[in-house]
Amino acid sequence: LPLVTADADRVSEGYVDLAFREPAGWVLVDYKSDRDPSAEAVAGYERQVRTYASMLRKTGEPVVEGYLLFTADGREHPVPLDP
Repeated sequence: LPLVTADADRVSEGYVDLAFREPAGWVLVDYKSDRDPSAEAVAGYERQVRTYASMLRKTGEPVVEGYLLFTADGREHPVPLDP
């Protein structure tokens, strides 16, 4: 899902790997291929998903869940989203 937003001084864009709509709102999933990501890398990936959520919310749509899915081992990592 490509996302583009514009503010007074910049344009932001991103690509959500998977987005689907549940009754309460959107769920975002970003795939990562890291085998053993550092805590710093995971924190950066979480910021990325929160940014995507913020961008999608500018449409007036709710975003209720976010996840990282590490494809090397199938591990999912819930991302706490800002309200």
